[in-house]
Amino acid sequence: GRSDVEKTKEKGKLSNFSKTKPKVINLSSRDLSDQEIKPLEHGLKFTPTPISDNVDLITDTNEFCRKLRLREFFGNTNYEDGSLVRNKKGTNPQPNRDKHLEEYINCLKQTANTNIVDSHVKSNLPKSQQKTIKKLQNDESIIIKEADKGGGIVIMDKDHYKDMVLNQLEDGVFYQKLNGNRDKSTMSKIRKLIKEYSDNLTDKEKDYLKNFEVKTSNFYGLPKIHKSKEIQDHVENCDSMYIKINRPTDLKIRPIIAGPSCSTQRLSNLLDILLKPLCIKVPSFVRDDMDFLNYIPDRVPLDTILKIGSDILMIVFIFWTKSEVELDKFHSMLNALNESIQFTYDSSSSKLPFLDINIIKEEEEIIITDLYCKPTDTHQYLDFRSCHPSHTKRNIPFNLARRICTIVINLELRDKRLQELKNYLKRQNYPVRLIENGIKNALKIPIAELRKTVSREDKKDKQQSIPFVITHNPRNHQILNSAKGFLPILHKSEKMKDLVDKSQLIGSRRQAPNLKKLLTRAQFSTQKVAEIHKCGDPRCGTCEMLEVGQSKTLKSGTVIKPNKSMNCKSENVIYCATCPTCNKNYIGQTNRLIDRVRVHKQQIKDPSIRNSPCSEHFDRCGKGKFKIYPFFKMWTEDKIPREAKEQYFIELYKPTLNRK
Repeated sequence: GRSDVEKTKEKGKLSNFSKTKPKVINLSSRDLSDQEIKPLEHGLKFTPTPISDNVDLITDTNEFCRKLRLREFFGNTNYEDGSLVRNKKGTNPQPNRDKHLEEYINCLKQTANTNIVDSHVKSNLPKSQQKTIKKLQNDESIIIKEADKGGGIVIMDKDHYKDMVLNQLEDGVFYQKLNGNRDKSTMSKIRKLIKEYSDNLTDKEKDYLKNFEVKTSNFYGLPKIHKSKEIQDHVENCDSMYIKINRPTDLKIRPIIAGPSCSTQRLSNLLDILLKPLCIKVPSFVRDDMDFLNYIPDRVPLDTILKIGSDILMIVFIFWTKSEVELDKFHSMLNALNESIQFTYDSSSSKLPFLDINIIKEEEEIIITDLYCKPTDTHQYLDFRSCHPSHTKRNIPFNLARRICTIVINLELRDKRLQELKNYLKRQNYPVRLIENGIKNALKIPIAELRKTVSREDKKDKQQSIPFVITHNPRNHQILNSAKGFLPILHKSEKMKDLVDKSQLIGSRRQAPNLKKLLTRAQFSTQKVAEIHKCGDPRCGTCEMLEVGQSKTLKSGTVIKPNKSMNCKSENVIYCATCPTCNKNYIGQTNRLIDRVRVHKQQIKDPSIRNSPCSEHFDRCGKGKFKIYPFFKMWTEDKIPREAKEQYFIELYKPTLNRK
């Protein structure tokens, strides 16, 4: 065994490597109190326990019931037409085709509507920290961002952040200022392109590329704290969770375009799907850091130089076996090929990082691999107290240990990294036994199996399952148990018994809002309060009827405020229509506000097509007139959650004109 002196030295190395790195880096002029720092130390992945939400539960249940009706309508027939992409249509077959299916659906919906709150589930944050989070959300003087690398939380003065972003955008080499929004002209070009290549696309692919709500992209930046020497120097001398630094002069931001629904996003997505299978055919293609391990030689000549180079599109790693002079010559030759594409490179005769792997060349010509992390890396793994599904958290120690065992083969180095991992996870409140079991199970797996390429999951099985997707909320009724418990009712139908069995009901959970979603924003605006305004289009028939402003008072005296700024052309909204004579209200939902106003006008003029009591009232009492005020912008184009949110507001505000 090792001597006590060796053990002491090894212990010293571990404690030095595992010393506390700052998780919260305050670059603003605002001092944070201990009470404000505390919730941030949990990390941006941390999810506070949400309140019981009946609307989410009802929406998710309605969507599951729609899938069951689709299964009854189509059976197990696969109607695939070869389309790679398609719009989610939300097809909803007519009810009452199968009485036992309807009985099952009614039982399930009744359970969701009478959501039994689990009062035993306590919040994972004290009330003081919950209030602090809201306070930070509403603080207009600062902006909170995730660090570009390492998982740290960076707090900046809003004006400082704005200046940095504008400084980036004013660089005329890479950015050009436009006279106006180009979304419409871009979509026009895309439609022209689709028409030109119409024979190469299915109808569903064309519909996907053309018909969706276009939203202008947001430009934002993530602080590159790992590139700032001033910040690195402070971090190196720090041994606490929090650090405050005056505005560093060498801080840069990583520019990001957030455009999940911009005009070119769907075309880009289709191209991505088409190109991915081709990329793997390129001999030099490396999927990720794990795949890279399979290309690293065990031994190299003693004078080999490790080189990593990159341009704007790719990263290249080379084991260079010739001289440094020839390496420089090779680099110059590459840069001479195209002056617009220039390579930069780092080289070393001993070690060099590539992605998350450190490649080390030892004296005996042996190549070994180790983990690599930036000096500012916080090792901010998910806090065990976060409101995530239990299986997600319990698998984290094993998966992290498995990653170490895959990358680090040297036994002494591997054991050291596993001990460090144990320290990090203990700091994140993971039970010691859970950590040790995860490490133990990872160590059992042979290296050949660890580095084996994982096969794709069987798509056929995936198609046969019926996922019941819900937002994870331990306070809500566990509706999946009810869905399985009511199956004997469904199986009274011979048809449904053949189409749906217990094993096909798969529970899937989306995550409730975490601190990143609560505290960070891609959108940057100096406008503090959302408001409704007219679009200003002289041809718009909705402008004259639109109520504007930051709030609206209902007939009952309740004041409603919009959750987003909107105008006549807003889509996927909940709105309030008001009689101009008696001030009575009606609440509705629509995918396009201007279309809904047009329908209201038509129903007021033509009694034969009316399907709502408000149309008759606006005709009789309002003399054919009404006012409209959109107040809730949905996060999705899906009709089902929009209808559920409409029903929620109807029950909340009890508008007179919604009563039949």
